Amino acid sequence: MRFLCLLSVLMVTIAKAQVSILIQSNKGHVLQQPLYLAGSFNGWNPTDSNFRFVETQRGYELKLPNALCIKGFACKVTAGTWERCEGDSIGQPIGNRQVSSVRDTTLIFVVKGWEQPKFIQSSISPMVKNYTLIYHSQPRSIWVYVPKEYDLQSSKRYSVVYLLDGQNIFNNATAFAGEWGVDETMDSIEEEGGVPSIVVAIEHGGESRLNEYTPFSNTQYGGGGGKQHATFVVNTVKPFVDSVYRTQPEALHTAIGGSSLGGLMAMYISVVYPQKFGKAAIFSPAFWWSDSVFAMIESVDTANHQKWCLIAGTSESKMMLSDLERVHKGMIAKGVTTKNVWIYKDPNGQHNEAYWKRMFKDSYCWLIAGNCNNEAQLKVDKKLHALIPVAKNIDSIRLLDTQGQTVQHWKNPVIGEPQPFSPKLTGNYLVRIFYSNNMVSDIPVNLP
Repeated sequence: MRFLCLLSVLMVTIAKAQVSILIQSNKGHVLQQPLYLAGSFNGWNPTDSNFRFVETQRGYELKLPNALCIKGFACKVTAGTWERCEGDSIGQPIGNRQVSSVRDTTLIFVVKGWEQPKFIQSSISPMVKNYTLIYHSQPRSIWVYVPKEYDLQSSKRYSVVYLLDGQNIFNNATAFAGEWGVDETMDSIEEEGGVPSIVVAIEHGGESRLNEYTPFSNTQYGGGGGKQHATFVVNTVKPFVDSVYRTQPEALHTAIGGSSLGGLMAMYISVVYPQKFGKAAIFSPAFWWSDSVFAMIESVDTANHQKWCLIAGTSESKMMLSDLERVHKGMIAKGVTTKNVWIYKDPNGQHNEAYWKRMFKDSYCWLIAGNCNNEAQLKVDKKLHALIPVAKNIDSIRLLDTQGQTVQHWKNPVIGEPQPFSPKLTGNYLVRIFYSNNMVSDIPVNLP
């Protein structure tokens, strides 16, 4: 639910060296106390005391530092829990509030009503099993997905993908704003003849998520407990999974992934523990949290076997792409080869679960499975420096660069006939296939 709100902001009065938010309500709608602001700046914590509204003569008011508003942010008003958050006048969910770069201003947020809680049916696959581990003397859930063939292949061992924010991975009933559907995605990859893997979703700590997913502290927002959480993942979760399931425990066959603050945390774990995690899927990472992120990249030697997907949308925030590019350049400067990093700046990408759900398969295919049996659609022949269509229903194919721009376009490609890449093209690209049934699929490629 945390991402379900639509911005309706009016700028009215000018304050001195301060940005304030003033809450108003619809006529007849009673505001509940206490009121909080949750957003991209505090890990979407619905009860952050640093962002609690204070009752003044003007109404419920929250003063924000200009530094935060210059960057811009997404947010939502809550009554201290995601079960009680703003909605429309009849209790239906609405989209995120998006605050653009502003300063010395009072913003008026009109809270029309509170979103009414709904019963959401579980959507978890029967191939997923739940376990309870202990973290800081408290129970912590993990969910483990196994391929359908697992019990039929008694001697086969599998790669493992560990994903943070585990509530969002398999099940709509536990997800904040829709699940990633990873269990269904993995089922489809297996059914298509692709490479199956085990997937482990690790529950976050709710109100302690911000602290757990930040390996470095922020002078304004705190945090910094991520190093302890990384130890939990490395020394508790991974050994448990390796002991219960037929895994390939080596780093070469083990990936870590996450989004937003989870993306920051997954990056930290992959860099600090290269002997445990050889691959990482980093979606829309909160690298803005601390400059220590960049210092970490500059100071730590990464292993030659490691691979990373760095993925974000171009419209997410002003800082997102520049930070992503800064980390990418730092990795290359440390000796990471370009073929081991897929950086993708998606012009259609947004900071939400639906986007990360859409990009999971592409990142999995690139990191773990090579091409997820996309050879059933087309083959990439690096010797010929060409792609060869195999499927009968392909209308056209586009080659996209890391900015999401089309650099080559093949219309009505002939089955089995090589379609040459431009000789000048090298590095990481995305092959986007358009089918006659209006379906679209993507294949990451690296051209030597």
